[in-house]
Amino acid sequence: MSVTVGNEPFLVGYKDKYINSTLLVLKSIQKALDDAKLGDKIKASVPFNGDIYMSPPWRPLPSAGLFRPEVFDEVEDITDFLAKNNAPFIINIFPFFSLVMGDSGFRVDYAFFNGADGIQDGNIEYTNVFDACFDTCVSAFKQIGSGGSMIFFLWVKLFLVIRLLKTKS
Repeated sequence: MSVTVGNEPFLVGYKDKYINSTLLVLKSIQKALDDAKLGDKIKASVPFNGDIYMSPPWRPLPSAGLFRPEVFDEVEDITDFLAKNNAPFIINIFPFFSLVMGDSGFRVDYAFFNGADGIQDGNIEYTNVFDACFDTCVSAFKQIGSGGSMIFFLWVKLFLVIRLLKTKS
């Protein structure tokens, strides 16, 4: 079970407003849960928007996924904290936003699970944007040495919940 702290605090539109406070609040909430002897059963987490990761314009493929430079350090620190506390990392993915928010070359069938002609990334063909977003996110986590995944689907939003197994060498 998790309690969430805020909602999508690193959205591009917030212009870094919450970058320096999110981890502090997350730690404070988890400490309160621990002090109340609930920390083993209830984990504090924070849901992020899928805009915290991206593929660079010079290599727009899922395997090139990385976290936005302006949030990279904080995401890495939050990842460490969540892994240490065995808490989920939550990302809201909205595959249809690319369809409705501008890219005129974005195909309707690619926004859904209709088996569209997709993009090729090495030996993987992506036939829908959710799978491409998922693997872009996984690639971003690999950049900071994290992995492992668990997926939950809800009606309007698709949540990608990553249970992090932090591996630092």
